[in-house]
Parts: sequence; structure tokens; C-alpha cells
Amino acid sequence: MVGRCCEWRRRLEAGGRGEKETRVWGSWGNRGRPQRRRRAGRRGPRCQIAGRRGRRSPRGDRAGSPRGGPPDPGARGWLWSPPASWQLGPARRPPRSRVPPAGTAARGGRAASRAAAAASTPGGGPPAPGLPGGPIRGAPARLPEQRGEGDLCLPPPPSGPPGLRRPAMGARPSRRRLPADPPLALDALPPELLVQVLSHVPPRALVLRCRPVCRAWRDVVDGPTVWLLQLARDRSAEGRALYAAAQRCPPHGEDEEEFPLCALARYCLRAPLGRNLIFNSCGEQGFRGWEVEHGGNGWAVEKNLTRVPGAPSQTCFVTSFEWCFKRQLVDLVMEGVWQELLDSAQIEICVADWWGARENCGCVYRLRVRLLDVYENEVVKFSASPNPVLQWTEPGCRQVSHVFTNFGKGIRYVSFEQYGRDTRSWVGHYGALVTHSSVRVRIRLS
Repeated sequence: MVGRCCEWRRRLEAGGRGEKETRVWGSWGNRGRPQRRRRAGRRGPRCQIAGRRGRRSPRGDRAGSPRGGPPDPGARGWLWSPPASWQLGPARRPPRSRVPPAGTAARGGRAASRAAAAASTPGGGPPAPGLPGGPIRGAPARLPEQRGEGDLCLPPPPSGPPGLRRPAMGARPSRRRLPADPPLALDALPPELLVQVLSHVPPRALVLRCRPVCRAWRDVVDGPTVWLLQLARDRSAEGRALYAAAQRCPPHGEDEEEFPLCALARYCLRAPLGRNLIFNSCGEQGFRGWEVEHGGNGWAVEKNLTRVPGAPSQTCFVTSFEWCFKRQLVDLVMEGVWQELLDSAQIEICVADWWGARENCGCVYRLRVRLLDVYENEVVKFSASPNPVLQWTEPGCRQVSHVFTNFGKGIRYVSFEQYGRDTRSWVGHYGALVTHSSVRVRIRLS
């Protein structure tokens, strides 16, 4: 039994490289008589020593070992080969380093280096990685110029307080989180800071999301301060003029049933300055937003014969052989302009309209724009009656425009009215073509 264990250890250290056949000890009857048997021979409760490569099971791991674990040399039918990590230096598997006891003289060479490494290791433990006495699996190999006799690659001394332990290289940082500060609630802010914070919120989100939160926030949104701060951030020429006008002519109390929001909130939401207040100006949505009176074959919507610059859609309204009338009423207060600003003589109202005719038929066109008060009584009026377009005239678009200034107080509505018909009384739609109507409000910079 002892002989077999010694033979197994000897062949284990030798590695068995290049052996085509393996010597296997016979049964108990042939004790001490080695026999030659082929590798694919009968397998029994004997220790078979194979070459470099071992047999693999159908699952891909070593036979006789658990899945993913190290092989078991005592398993049945296992063919063992030393791993490649053991092949360090000239020997297949270096022996374990043994440090001579204290007081024993070193014989020199490697023994001296091993003794020095053991003495330099704190606590008398195993030598540090990279020493010739005890290589650690996975430790980096030393460079050729560093492999001198007695040359030691000692790790740097630990830095920091003696009570702290330096983490190893490649170690994961601690997952423990520091205690976070308790969140600061916005309701704990003073009213002045709350107004400053809410003034940076977009107007639509301020009304739809912040206003329903609580009563304190609703009072802030319904007040003029947060909206004045938003107007003050517009540093353009129109923005500065509007902010000055808002300070000179602040909006007063209004009917809460008609206007649930304050006047400055409506202005910031609607942004009426420079925007076209006419809805469906080119007929891209049919006759929505217009009061229509049909004459002859009535109004129709067609594509433009020539391109109109700046139009949102290249479509137009076409009249027939009798007078056709179309009207739209614009509420300036609902669009965002508060009444005190309209009465301050700082506002100008610009109206414009594009019209044209077909090449094979003449037409007649008229435009009338009226400024009305709260009760829809006429205060100021502008009318345009261009000369009729004759038949076989070059087709094209013409523009009519006008600017209302110093129109007085009490203006609230703008009535935009259009008329048209053809000159040949043809059945169909051969009359005037109108498109891209506009009503714009702007502030005077002077």
C-alpha cells in the first residue's frame, strides 16, 4: 500500500509527459508487479495516472468532479493532468517554501532569500507575492532583470493610521451609503423664496400642475408677483417695454367666473404679442371659426394658384358669382391682452389680408375691419375697396394692410369682414380668392 502511494506521488510530480501507455498496479494477487495496460482498458478501483490531458464528461467538465468545481483525484475513472498554473519555472510543481527556524544558519542562495522574506513579512506569515519562496497563484511574474539571486520584491509598507487597514488592489468599494440629509419640503420655504422658485416653472405647468397642489400655491399662482418675475426675464426690446407698461398699468380685479386666472397669467399662457389672432386663416380646416354667408354657389376652399409667402397653408377661400360674406370676431382680452394695457395707448393693432383673381375671370374684393367695445359697438373702422381685377389679367396675389394706433379706450373686439364675387356671373367659383388673413397686436417701443 505504501509502495503504491509513493509511486503515485512520484508520477504526480513527474507529470507523465509524452506517455502513450500508463503503468497500472495489478490486483492484490500481483502485488509489486507492474503491468502495462492500454488507456482504454478495464477500469476498476485503481488509481490510473494518465498523460497531460484528462477525459472530459459529456457535460464539458472533468469526469469525477462536481460541475464547476475542482477535480477529485480519488474519483472513479478519473484521468488526471496537472494544471498549467503549476508549471512555474523548471519544475512542474514547486515545493512549498519552508522557512528555517530561528537560530538556524542559512545555507545561502535561495535559503537566505527565503529567510529574509520570512523575517520581513509582518507576523511571520507566508512570504509576500513575487518572492521565490512561495509564489501565489495569480500573482504577477517578475521581470527578467528583476530575477536576481537574493533580490526581493517586497510590497510597499502600509500607509495611514495604524488602526486602519488598507484595502487590497482590485477590491470593491463599500456599498454602505452615508446617511442622506432629510429632503427639504417646499411648503417649509418662506413665501418670498417660494415665489422665486415657482417663477422658473413654465407657464403651462405652473397653471396645470402647480396651482392644484395646495391653497398656498394657488394663491401664489393667482397673484401677479410670480408672473411679473417671468416678464422681467425677457430682456428683448419688446419684453422690456411690456414690463414697464405692466408696472405702469397693472391689471385690476376682474370677474372670477369669466376669467378664473389673473390677466398676467393669461398673457403668459397665450403670448398674444406678434401672434396671428385669426383662427384658420387659410382655410386648412374648412370654415371653422368663421361666420359665413353664401351667395351664388357659395364659398369654397381650393389650392392657391400662386404661392403666398409666410402662409401656414397654401390654400384659399374662393367666392362665387354673387356677393359672399365671411366674418370672424377676435376677443383681445381672451387672447391675453388685459384691458388696462389696451387703454394705455401703448398697443398697436395690425391687420392684413391677401387676395387675388383667376386669369380667365375678373373679380371684386372688399375688406372691412372694425374695432368694437365691450358691447360690440363700433369705435374705429377701416375699409378697403381695391379696383376690380379685369378678365385675362396676369394672376397673382395682392396684399391689403392697415395699422390701428391711438384708437382710444374701451376696445375689446376686432371684427374682421371679407366680401367678394366675380365679374362675369359664371356658375361655379370664379370670384375673388382670399387667404392668409391676420390680426396682430404689438407694443409701441417709443
